[in-house]
Amino acid sequence: MSTIADYNSLKSAIQVWAARPDSVFGNQIPVFVEMAEARLYDGAGQIGDEIYSPPLRSSVMETTASIAMTDGVGYLPANALEIRRIYQSGDLRGLTYAPPERFKVFAANNSAAADGIYYTVEGGQISVAPADSSDIVVNYFMRHPAITTSQTTGPLLSEHGTIYLAACLFEAFSFMQEGQLAGAHLARLRSMVAGANRTASTMRMPSSMQRVRVRNSIP
Repeated sequence: MSTIADYNSLKSAIQVWAARPDSVFGNQIPVFVEMAEARLYDGAGQIGDEIYSPPLRSSVMETTASIAMTDGVGYLPANALEIRRIYQSGDLRGLTYAPPERFKVFAANNSAAADGIYYTVEGGQISVAPADSSDIVVNYFMRHPAITTSQTTGPLLSEHGTIYLAACLFEAFSFMQEGQLAGAHLARLRSMVAGANRTASTMRMPSSMQRVRVRNSIP
């Protein structure tokens, strides 16, 4: 079991690492956690920025949902962060993304109901063309409910407690205006997120060193 698996153990670890057991600092920890989660789920900045960090895309963030469609239009789940794959029920080929302007031209020229070929997303609404009412299945990365003093644990914290800690310590030392220490914890966070993302990616797509060999038939 992870040493850091809920809000209380996370708070305790932050205060130990920061050497700040006082209540003034402790009262800020919910803010540190909120800011850390925003960084973990959405990433921050661009590559090369001083405070850049990539978003975490762990296997515990992957999920699948079925979306009801009406005339080729439906709504993405509110907790969706990033789409991995979209396909209609029974269609193993999947749908291909098209930018909204290109999608609208295609949809206007292919108005007869048929199996979907393209999809686009605008304002949380997903559209498929050619349009029909077949449900679609979305495999995506999700945002789990936020960790708070009342929602004390969740799958991401249970799986990646040390990554949460690194993200929170960056915020904590930034709060204390300890730039050098904040930077050190941000560097640690970047490294840990990159490692977790690499592990998740390898599980989804084995490297060239892990090719599956076809066995020769035995006469």
